[in-house]
Amino acid sequence: MALFFTTTRNLNKYSPSSHLSFEHLLTTHLPDMPKAETKPRANTKKAAGKAKKDENAPKRALSAYMYMSQEFRPKVREEHPEASFGEIGKILGAKWKEMPTEEKKPFEDQAAADKARYEKEKKEYDATKDEKKDEDSEENGDKEEKEKPKKEKKEKKKPKKEVEEKEEKEASGGDDDEDEQ
Repeated sequence: MALFFTTTRNLNKYSPSSHLSFEHLLTTHLPDMPKAETKPRANTKKAAGKAKKDENAPKRALSAYMYMSQEFRPKVREEHPEASFGEIGKILGAKWKEMPTEEKKPFEDQAAADKARYEKEKKEYDATKDEKKDEDSEENGDKEEKEKPKKEKKEKKKPKKEVEEKEEKEASGGDDDEDEQ
């Protein structure tokens, strides 16, 4: 690749016949950029450690916007049959922003009623969940306490060199502990 400049001063400096090559310019005039550190992917660990959702848990409450979008989505699909899912979402979002508060009121009322329903079901669910935990802990708690003996403190590991020296002394019959202390 040839570099050409229009200024008269530097015309010969970077011409193809010049002793400076493009590669030389790159190595001398650009600072060394450190490589970005890459982190190992943790998707496998994350997925394995994630707790499963309880199927009996109550469904979350919908927002006023979601109620509006459920009502208007079929109409928008008819008006824009070629629109993708994302484009329809953008149209619905714009419609929600433009909508006056009087028109939003019925959707906000639906959302408030759904929120009350969710809170009521959540309290009932948590109460039954706590009862089950208490029953399980009463049944299994006594057994686990009896089965598990208290753990003894582990001795600190000595360096290999000290262990080998001790074994050699024992093998040779030397019971003198003066060297260890």
